[in-house]
Amino acid sequence: MKNLVKCDVQRCKGCYVCISHCPKGCLTIDSSINSQGYVPVSTVSEADCIGCGMCVLSCPEPFALKVIKENKDRVCKSA
Repeated sequence: MKNLVKCDVQRCKGCYVCISHCPKGCLTIDSSINSQGYVPVSTVSEADCIGCGMCVLSCPEPFALKVIKENKDRVCKSA
């Protein structure tokens, strides 16, 4: 699994601040319209996402974006 950004398209209001803050250019303007009449963002390149969270930190809409980070060390350890 790679790092990736998930956008809740129903919460996104299309301000696109997240697009300008992504250092890898992983986000773009989507081609659809959500139920509120906004054009949300979408993920362009999940392979390039470094999971930095700059998009989430810059987004003024709570819970519109979520970064899912790759975890290579998923090991269950018992106490």
